[in-house]
Amino acid sequence: MATTRHDGTYTITGLPAGTYRLTLADPHHGRPQTWWNQQTTYTTATPITTTPGNNTTADATLPDP
Repeated sequence: MATTRHDGTYTITGLPAGTYRLTLADPHHGRPQTWWNQQTTYTTATPITTTPGNNTTADATLPDP
């Protein structure tokens, strides 16, 4: 789990290489939860693959309320 900084950036460290699905949630519950790449469910979420020794970037935006 990661929380964004004031500028909207975040870093998740220590993940083993593998395939993940990124979800975004508003801790104040003002916006609906969404999955990376503007998907609405885990099943349709776009997988993100990490590899050893590399950084992986996933830019995302929560939808408007």
